[in-house]
Amino acid sequence: MNVSINADLRRYISEKIDSGQFADENEVIHAALSGMRDQETVTADDITGLRAELAVGIAALDRGRGQKWDVDEIKSAARRTIVSSASR
Repeated sequence: MNVSINADLRRYISEKIDSGQFADENEVIHAALSGMRDQETVTADDITGLRAELAVGIAALDRGRGQKWDVDEIKSAARRTIVSSASR
């Protein structure tokens, strides 16, 4: 499959690769298309559920029950999720 991408999107793809978020162009395109597909399948009930989960988390933070987090580990987990969902 051949796809034409304008210069602005090519720069964006390069930025994503240069930042280390993705290894190559294929990963960026897979993630973008997977995200688009996921957005199309989100329901009002999904959003309501997420809001409820956020409320629980915010309440826990307000009670001082937060956890330390490592941004590099979060990025690594996100990359693993992206690669896993792209291979479906």
